[in-house]
Amino acid sequence: MNLGVPKRNVRASQLDIKIIDVSGDEPNTRVISETCSNVWPKVVPVVSSRGFMPESSDKAGGFMKLRYTRGQTGWLGANRDIKTLTEARDGFIETYRQFGIVGASLSLAEEGSACRTLMQIEYNGFSNVSGWVSLPSNGHLESDILFEISKALEAK
Repeated sequence: MNLGVPKRNVRASQLDIKIIDVSGDEPNTRVISETCSNVWPKVVPVVSSRGFMPESSDKAGGFMKLRYTRGQTGWLGANRDIKTLTEARDGFIETYRQFGIVGASLSLAEEGSACRTLMQIEYNGFSNVSGWVSLPSNGHLESDILFEISKALEAK
């Protein structure tokens, strides 16, 4: 379909690419300007205040597996939590009767004199149409928890 716009060929003879730090673009990742050995002691108090308890941890490896202790959200709150914490949406056909946090993990990795923290949370929801399904995170809760960890370090 021709809309009356003339065609033009574009030729690029040189391409400059600048690499920038995009760690702020990922909601489940944060670079904290402290060593990971300083970050580690702040993790458990923060995550436990949000309902997570360590199932296993490896301080030397910078990894912690977390279990959610507050149970599932029932019908009245499930759709609210799904809208707030995941990319899934309910509608006329798909409404969720239950919502839960299946598990979570936190990783710490030295990055120069800073510590890259990564938190991942697994969500699921139950609907009459699909049964139990995995729901993709929007990174909101992960971002909040990582922010709280960085704030806890400022208060030391």
